[in-house]
Amino acid sequence: MKSKDRIIIQKIIGYIDDIEKYVNGLEAKDFLDDKKTITACAFSVS
Repeated sequence: MKSKDRIIIQKIIGYIDDIEKYVNGLEAKDFLDDKKTITACAFSVS
């Protein structure tokens, strides 16, 4: 694997970790009612 690919994968894993922290303990309905969390998750992967 190229170094650049490894860096990209590490960043993706970091974004996933962030999203897990944002949604930890939230039920689906609570998540869908929380625009801030939705936005934070969306910007983490965009």
